[in-house]
Amino acid sequence: MKDMRYIRAASVTEVTDCLKKYGDKAKILAGGQSLVPLLRQRLARPGLLIDISRVADLKFIRKTKNTLKIGALTTHRQLETDPLIREHLPILADMEKQLASVQIRNLGTLGGNLCHADPAGDVAPALMALGAKLKLISATGARTMSVENFFKDFFETAIRPDEVLAEIDIPLLPDLGHAIYIKHSSRGVDTAIIGVGTFILKDHDTDTCKEIRLCVGAVGPVPIRAKNAEAVIRGKVVTGKTIAEAGKKAREEISPVSDLQGSAEYKKELIEVFIQRALKAASSGRRK
Repeated sequence: MKDMRYIRAASVTEVTDCLKKYGDKAKILAGGQSLVPLLRQRLARPGLLIDISRVADLKFIRKTKNTLKIGALTTHRQLETDPLIREHLPILADMEKQLASVQIRNLGTLGGNLCHADPAGDVAPALMALGAKLKLISATGARTMSVENFFKDFFETAIRPDEVLAEIDIPLLPDLGHAIYIKHSSRGVDTAIIGVGTFILKDHDTDTCKEIRLCVGAVGPVPIRAKNAEAVIRGKVVTGKTIAEAGKKAREEISPVSDLQGSAEYKKELIEVFIQRALKAASSGRRK
């Protein structure tokens, strides 16, 4: 640790220039809620620590015609309380209330949470359900990637050593579109034992489901789309019968891993129950 260099970056360009030079020897420090404990335990030993907490260009919440654009340095507390989020994407405000403590939400950032890639994280399933995309910037350019494709394994993402996560773009909810996030944990703010993000869009005339996304977290190395369960609902009127069928299908298609929070079999039970709860709430237009 004594050989580690520290730089407080003032711009995105300075960040990407440092990443280009140091590559995987560098680590980015945002809110510090994930990285600092790793540094203390000597689980991370970067040659260069790039502090991006003062990079103003990464701190914003902006509404465009079709999306909300959120800077990677936006804190969890800002997401919880921002008027634009509450009006247009209340799923995020509701999700943030369940994430850790207020003290952590005041410091932790959206981008840091995603890049840490904790499989039990609350943010990823909610953003996946919304169809969010990520903007990654390097010294040579920028690229866009869906949140769904961002996670590769336990605490591993598709971000390259020379890239920084700059922005999260989230489509606004369409008319008759509803999205919710629910979780099960020992206490409301504890790490999720299971978390389910759900988006459902109904047809105005027939009340059938036009589009649906069911995203499950804390049951495997990465958040998972329950696509077979989605197929049960898509194109049909959402009823108690189809909801029950979707829950069973999700239980069949997802193979959870055992961990300190519970056995694989216990999590299979939770998958079925919480997929059903999420579908009932989202299809009725309730926020939870």
